[in-house]
Amino acid sequence: MSIEEIEQLSFDNPIVVYDGQCFLCHRAIQLMFNQDKNNVIRFLRIQDDSAKQLFKKLNYDFEKDETVFLILNGTYFTHTDVTIEISRFLKMPYRLLSVIKIVPSNIRNFVYRWIAKNRYRWFGKSASCILMTKEMQEKLIS
Repeated sequence: MSIEEIEQLSFDNPIVVYDGQCFLCHRAIQLMFNQDKNNVIRFLRIQDDSAKQLFKKLNYDFEKDETVFLILNGTYFTHTDVTIEISRFLKMPYRLLSVIKIVPSNIRNFVYRWIAKNRYRWFGKSASCILMTKEMQEKLIS
């Protein structure tokens, strides 16, 4: 899928771009999948060619910043802004995650970066992308 097609899809479906080898990230994706209120959230692994093209277009080095991305209505969100924005699409009580917005972004993103930097050490990393259920695979963009 081209970058333009991904951006266009984001007007109907929020797209979460995540690390497909990270166990912590995979658990977060499972939670979003299970709590997706209207079955609209789609997923793209950073290891996929479409994501690599996207990062190249944005001149973004994922290895350096290690953040999840959200593409929503053609707009890109990173770090804790992803949690705030995606929570609108989740069932209760996960919709309440948006309350982190009251914490100043520099503080919440500092904590985010600290966790992201240590996620492999604390939660583990798969040698390849983690397998998903058939239902989850249907929500993957490639």
